[in-house]
Amino acid sequence: MIRLQPNERGALNVLVLPLVGVSLLFVVALVFGVYAFTNMQDYKNNSDDKSAVAVEAAVQKDGAKKAAEFAEQAKNPLKTYNGPAAYGSLLVQYPKTWSAYVVEQSNEGSNIDGYFNPNYVPSVTSQTSSFALRTKVIGQSYATVLQTFQGLIKNQKLTAAPYAFPKVPNTIGTRLSGQILSGKQGTMIVVPLRDNTLEIWTEGTSATADFENSILPNVSFSP
Repeated sequence: MIRLQPNERGALNVLVLPLVGVSLLFVVALVFGVYAFTNMQDYKNNSDDKSAVAVEAAVQKDGAKKAAEFAEQAKNPLKTYNGPAAYGSLLVQYPKTWSAYVVEQSNEGSNIDGYFNPNYVPSVTSQTSSFALRTKVIGQSYATVLQTFQGLIKNQKLTAAPYAFPKVPNTIGTRLSGQILSGKQGTMIVVPLRDNTLEIWTEGTSATADFENSILPNVSFSP
């Protein structure tokens, strides 16, 4: 039996370690090479299909962008609702692509009751209908109307902040955000209008941009 001397064992260990390292590097290089080759073949075999998919996605994205731009342009020039002089000659402007249904001197205590919505106005008697814009001139004082929201404000279902329409800056009212109506979220502006109170609001979030950018800046009335 051949016995290795201590110095021979040390020499063997020195040779084994580099050999193991080289083997590991070879395995890693082999795996990477197979992975790269597979991806190259996949790209080579499917590049046309992938390019077609990318082009189609770009066309659809561009088409959606142009459609959105056209929809925005179609809203102008804004339509105008002019209320009776007896109720402050309320003026409300709204997108041309919306429809309006306005009742003046209704039997429910509202001197003006307006419904505005894109394309068509849904049922005004259904509790499930939501509207892009609502307007009301109520035959009650501002303090009385605002009091009806105090419970929701106290329970933090509504937030309240002072507000004045840009075109009527001297008439200070309240901006309400949250549960403006039973089961409906949105934003409502409540301001005094002579002996009456004006409420103007949007239900939900679909028309928030129009409400903020087109409607509120153009509301006017004679205090």
